[in-house]
Amino acid sequence: MYCKKIMFVVMLLLFIILIHTKTYASDSFNLSIVPNIDKVNPGDEITYTVKIGAVHNLAGFKFKLVIPEGLSFVGGQEVSNIKTTLNAVKAEFTETTKVFVIGSSNYTSNSETVLMTFKCLANENAIGKQYISLIINEDDVFDTSIEMNNIIVNYYKDNSLVEVCEKEENPIYTTIDTITVNNVENEIMIFDTENTIANMLIVDNFPIIDKNYTIKVFDEEGTEKSVSEKIGSKNIIKIIDPEENVVYEYISILKGDINGDGELKLYDAFKILIGTIVDEDGNTLDEIDILIRDYNNDGLVKLFDAFKFLIQAIVNS
Repeated sequence: MYCKKIMFVVMLLLFIILIHTKTYASDSFNLSIVPNIDKVNPGDEITYTVKIGAVHNLAGFKFKLVIPEGLSFVGGQEVSNIKTTLNAVKAEFTETTKVFVIGSSNYTSNSETVLMTFKCLANENAIGKQYISLIINEDDVFDTSIEMNNIIVNYYKDNSLVEVCEKEENPIYTTIDTITVNNVENEIMIFDTENTIANMLIVDNFPIIDKNYTIKVFDEEGTEKSVSEKIGSKNIIKIIDPEENVVYEYISILKGDINGDGELKLYDAFKILIGTIVDEDGNTLDEIDILIRDYNNDGLVKLFDAFKFLIQAIVNS
């Protein structure tokens, strides 16, 4: 009889342990929020991925995103089939409250699991380091039907760091409105002396490298230039997206560069000097030709412009 009582107590303890294991969440696990980029300019979009680390018998879990003042929340959603992955009755993110909830789950994994993604915009007046914070406290009022059961979540907000930098102005060119030549509208880029493809990291405040866009430049005959070659007058600049679509196209201008080699030299200055009304071949100057030769941007090509370019070419030589 005594042995039966001992066996009953042992079985009861085992049953309690089993119930405890199934009902309560893991003692602890890691949660991380990782941005797709670590430095942005105001106005840029950031995509964050929320993941949990290795976990054992996860039963219930919830958190609320806290977005810093420098960012604006755009939207977010749980990943596809997360409820099935977690073997949960409930696994969802609510955009209006920014709360993610897992309920009635029984999930074990030895590797990371992606829960959701969300997007933010860097505000125009935001400068400096921006961190995503979390509320992970079952006493806070959000979805109190899901109990955390003393779970310890290790969250290191440093992983969510994004630094908003001052908006950069491209140091090598300016753009002007379209000009029409032979009834064709042309977007124009005017370059300074740092005019190589390698220096073009931003086009009209559009970060080329961050967006995986590429730049290709072609001379007037259609031959592609290398990244280290100078961009000269009447070159064609094409901005190409990852799917090989041309999303922007410009005609380049380097003031005083007549032959399109990307440099202002004595040759160019003399060509301007002897052809202030027509080009060296006797052809009437079109709007792009005038723009190349017009030193002071008054819309006219005069001896004044030619002499200014001549002085600059002497300095460059």
